[in-house]
Amino acid sequence: MCGSRLIALRKARGLKIEDVASELGVSARAYYSYENDERDPSTLTLAKIAIFFGVSADYLIGIENKISPSQNSDELNNIMNLVTKLGDEELLLLRDYLKYLYWKLEQRNHN
Repeated sequence: MCGSRLIALRKARGLKIEDVASELGVSARAYYSYENDERDPSTLTLAKIAIFFGVSADYLIGIENKISPSQNSDELNNIMNLVTKLGDEELLLLRDYLKYLYWKLEQRNHN
């Protein structure tokens, strides 16, 4: 995770750590630890951060250097609205499925 990018995105919007943390559903301490590269967010939280700031997860983790907004941010917002309604068991299933899809994508890219 590139904490410096999180700091820049937050400050560009004039937000406090507490504001972002509240929107993401994490503690201010947890979000502070992401910004300071003390710990990495879960896959779900990374997705929430990307959607909240309108950037790609690749940008947040340093794979991409362009800050271009996600092309599908409206669709991602709709998906995140659905995700927030899921219970713990469903979130675990969703996480596992997303990991599977990512693995499948990597397999396709390596062939």
